[in-house]
Amino acid sequence: MELNILLVILVILYFVDFKKYFVIYMAFAVWLSCFFSPKAGVFGSLSEVAVLFYLFKHKQICGNEVKVSNYPLLLCSVLLLLSYTCSNFFTGNLHYNAYIGKLILMLSNVYILWSIFEGNKQKYIRIFIRYSIIFAWIICIYGVFETITRTNPLVHLFEAANLYYEPFYITEIRFGLKRAQSVFMMHTTLACTCICIFGMLYCYYDEFLKKKSYLWLLLLLFFIAFTTGSRSGIIAMVLTLGIYFRSIGKKQLAGIVVATFVFVIFQSYFESILGSIQDTEQVGGSNTDMRTQQFLIAIDLFNNNPWFGNGLGATFSDAFYSKELLGAESLWIPCLIEQGVLGCIATGMFFIQCFVYCIRMKQKHLCFFVLAMVVMFSMTSVPQVNFTYIFIYLYVMANINKLTIKK
Repeated sequence: MELNILLVILVILYFVDFKKYFVIYMAFAVWLSCFFSPKAGVFGSLSEVAVLFYLFKHKQICGNEVKVSNYPLLLCSVLLLLSYTCSNFFTGNLHYNAYIGKLILMLSNVYILWSIFEGNKQKYIRIFIRYSIIFAWIICIYGVFETITRTNPLVHLFEAANLYYEPFYITEIRFGLKRAQSVFMMHTTLACTCICIFGMLYCYYDEFLKKKSYLWLLLLLFFIAFTTGSRSGIIAMVLTLGIYFRSIGKKQLAGIVVATFVFVIFQSYFESILGSIQDTEQVGGSNTDMRTQQFLIAIDLFNNNPWFGNGLGATFSDAFYSKELLGAESLWIPCLIEQGVLGCIATGMFFIQCFVYCIRMKQKHLCFFVLAMVVMFSMTSVPQVNFTYIFIYLYVMANINKLTIKK
């Protein structure tokens, strides 16, 4: 009941200012995706309404200057659309809810947000950054509380109230700290969110606002990513630091000195992380054997229908489910099982187009962020974070230098 009331309020705000509130909802998309009523997910429902708004008010929303042909993800979007369609209709495993969900959450949301940004970068990118910063403070402050107290009363509360979709309360201790999940259902979701906002906020901080509050937030985002204990998240965060080396100067050299000093001070901690990456049996959770087993199962199921896969949602359906696939520790596992060769090509093309976008925008240093996301999504599952949303943060990073904000 509470979620239904919330959903109605959020939809009403679309009528007040669709573009503004859609941008805000996308800034909080990962958290909103956690909330599920018995009938539907909050963010999924908001996205469906958004598509209807966009279809009926297309010209008012983006005007005549925004053209589909200029969309940076046009090729991979067409391939993903083709893959989802073939996997749903030509595999004998119809799943209309999953099909519509993929089209809206993976494709439509990103395109609508891009068209809003293109219509007025100055206004809407700033709104997205502003609310992403608010979101970052929420997850970081609560993440610090969770790490210190080793408790998460908020997730307990949402679980008791049946507000979250399949809540998963994490109690595991890794590298001496409770694995933080903050307001999310999984620690990997927290790590990925921290990395995306960290990359975007660093570009914003570096270009315009060198305020101490933003610097502290950057450090908190970096710290919280480590408290998740997610090895894939930690590796991805370290790779994201590559955006710092847009050029080599005094600032970059100073950064290397500081990083070396921190590594020496916390050497034993970092050595335990490196050791667990080299030997995955050192800590609990997923390991090399488990991931290998999952890929072997995925390849076996892939062979049933190599071209189009076994249908959307097949990974965890009763017909194909195997307990060894729990967690599906890679984006490519469900992709192989559900979408086959076409799905893997389409997904791979998304990451390729992200790299191309960095080069085309003459911001090659942002390739480190894309590489970080490729590594993370390939090494683990990231619930509630649709991989296409990577482009949203990449787009903002690449266009921040076009904003006119007072220093």
